[in-house]
Amino acid sequence: MEINHVTLKPSLLIGSIISTVGASKTKCVVTGVERDALKETKTWEMRRIIPDTAQYKLANKAVEKCKKIRGKVCRKMAFGWVCPKDSEDKLTEGIKKIGEIIDEVNGKLNTCEVFATFVRAEIASDDKQVATSIAKDVNGFFKSLKAALDKADAKAIKRTVQSMKGLEDVLPTIQSEALSKAVKAATKAAKTIITQVEKKARSIEEVKAELDLTVIETARMAFIEAETPAAVVPQGEQLETRAAVEL
Repeated sequence: MEINHVTLKPSLLIGSIISTVGASKTKCVVTGVERDALKETKTWEMRRIIPDTAQYKLANKAVEKCKKIRGKVCRKMAFGWVCPKDSEDKLTEGIKKIGEIIDEVNGKLNTCEVFATFVRAEIASDDKQVATSIAKDVNGFFKSLKAALDKADAKAIKRTVQSMKGLEDVLPTIQSEALSKAVKAATKAAKTIITQVEKKARSIEEVKAELDLTVIETARMAFIEAETPAAVVPQGEQLETRAAVEL
């Protein structure tokens, strides 16, 4: 059964770019051309020119530091960065810190420059497009997790869990707690697999049979809404707007 029910906390959609200007230049050089009656095939090589390697490293180190700060208060979605509305103070403080880092590093640079942009927009709790995107993320998480657990692949389980980091922040309490429980159960399963299969050399099937994955399935159900019969609406009346987004 696919994930079909997601609700959101009031959140902010953040348009953000953190990068450098002038730290390096990329040049495409065509090395060969082949033609026939209908088709042309070109081959080329990419050349990157770094005017000053020391400043290049300094600028990129600052960029990575700024991105880590952004990653602590925002969650990367397919459509952009998202920050819970109740974490707006942390976001503001993070942007201020990023600005300070950029001002400091740019004072040491003369062949390149570091810059950052942030644009904020409100996301309504019933925004269907955002909910659809998050539903796909959550659905992909549970599918990937099941595949990793079926193979008893501890590394794949850890990668899958990492992909959900921060998503619980934009979900309401029930779904946030459900996702957190699934993540904890998966992390525990990965540790068990490493200990029992990789270190103690027990068989995968034997260890899998001992794993308790009911918490994960229960958590998945928090994102699934069973179909209900359509309500009969008297003439001239409208259905009450629902808080949840049905996908």
